[in-house]
Amino acid sequence: MGVDECILYSLDLMKDFWYESVGVERDAMQKVDENSVKELEGTAPGACKADARDLYKKLKAGKIFGAFNDQDREKIWAEVCRRTKDRLVPSFFTFFEDLNWLKGPADCVKRLIPISPDDTILYALEQYVFTGVNQRTGQCLIQKPDHTFVSKPGTEADQMNLGVLQLFLIAMRNHLNMPAEPKKKNLLAKPRPKKADPEVLHEFAAYAHKLGFESDEIRELTELRASS
Repeated sequence: MGVDECILYSLDLMKDFWYESVGVERDAMQKVDENSVKELEGTAPGACKADARDLYKKLKAGKIFGAFNDQDREKIWAEVCRRTKDRLVPSFFTFFEDLNWLKGPADCVKRLIPISPDDTILYALEQYVFTGVNQRTGQCLIQKPDHTFVSKPGTEADQMNLGVLQLFLIAMRNHLNMPAEPKKKNLLAKPRPKKADPEVLHEFAAYAHKLGFESDEIRELTELRASS
């Protein structure tokens, strides 16, 4: 699989935050030092008084954005506070932590689609696997906490987008019970990995089919319970 769109989206959000806070000019971006990024990431000075108080002291002392003059630092500070009223400063650390955690759910979703080194998961789901099977025109299926489904008004695009979202949510809940198959070269001198639960795989594939997705992989997984 190539780099997933959601990863690129997250990276774009990080880039946009710093460009819009500091300025898109190359000279301005080059003045942003590693320490300033580390001090700010994961904080919300626009929403948290403690963060604002601590960071502003460092700003006034030149400990963050020290390569800028006082006037420019104040402008940057105002923009950072404006952009963190309802969110945290993007963090490279949490980005990679999230990326590591998402690998398990992503591997689960890969079980439903034809594997190609040139396609992303989302592209494969949208272009090859979503067919609209089991869907009613103008209605979207939404899974409830009790595993039943309700219908809500929506377009075909809504059906696909909500279907993809729900597949990932189901994978997040159950990925520990359907881990990826281990590669043979990784089996030597390592503990025996946990095997995927056929019942969980069957239910995952059945949900995918109910949400409008069809593939040979889904068909094979829905037959697991009958053959196990």
